[in-house]
Amino acid sequence: MKPQIPNLPSNLVERYQDLHDALNAFTTEAAELHRRVPVTDDATQALFTALSRITAYSDQMQMVLALMGEDVRVTEEIGAGLGIGPQFETADIENCFYQWLQTSRKGGLAVH
Repeated sequence: MKPQIPNLPSNLVERYQDLHDALNAFTTEAAELHRRVPVTDDATQALFTALSRITAYSDQMQMVLALMGEDVRVTEEIGAGLGIGPQFETADIENCFYQWLQTSRKGGLAVH
């Protein structure tokens, strides 16, 4: 018996893109404020430090978001191929990530 695969939300890619755009806008604004803060007293030092941490966290979130983007592409590609999701435009990708994923699993790719 073939396992049932749940339907993919039709807006999964759009939600990912919204998340990506929101994080980019947030990061840009935080970085701009960080550059403009004059450190003249304890309060501005605390603000500068907080903005430094925010920009560092944003960098980490960008990396995680990039990995999530690869998973979203795989999900849309496989989902469209199985007929369980919307047909997304993946002409740029041309199945290369999915092929790489299959090849890496067969070849025993080691990740350190």
